[in-house]
Amino acid sequence: STDVAEKLDVANPCLTELNKRTFMSKIQNGGVLTPREALVIGLARADFRLAAYFAQPILKTDPDDARANFAMGMQHYLEEEWAMSEQYFRRCLKRVPNDPAVLNNLANVQARLGMFAEAEANVGKALKRLPKSPEVHKTQSQIKELARKAKKSK
Repeated sequence: STDVAEKLDVANPCLTELNKRTFMSKIQNGGVLTPREALVIGLARADFRLAAYFAQPILKTDPDDARANFAMGMQHYLEEEWAMSEQYFRRCLKRVPNDPAVLNNLANVQARLGMFAEAEANVGKALKRLPKSPEVHKTQSQIKELARKAKKSK
């Protein structure tokens, strides 16, 4: 919701810095944000609907843009459209092949698609980059649990 996003803005050092330097001065001077600038704001706020909206025109001119593909992947993830989410995360890896957030989210999606070997490989890569990340460890546990359930149901 907007209220949550606004509360997060106050505590988000990335957005605070962005507001001080570029975006607020541009808006205050009657300027218009570019899709890339608005995409950055959407991602910084974890507002993936907003980010995906601004990602679409970027992807028309640069289909491999990492931020735009990440935004689209997250939007489809939130809508539980796993196959679409996987496609965008894979495309994102073309530009940022070792990004742990992308690898972690891709692994999560692959597990939901039943692609357990691929999911384990990608979460392993994410763990090499962020060995102490609770989020990545959580994904690893979820993959194991989903694989166990799939095996049990056969």
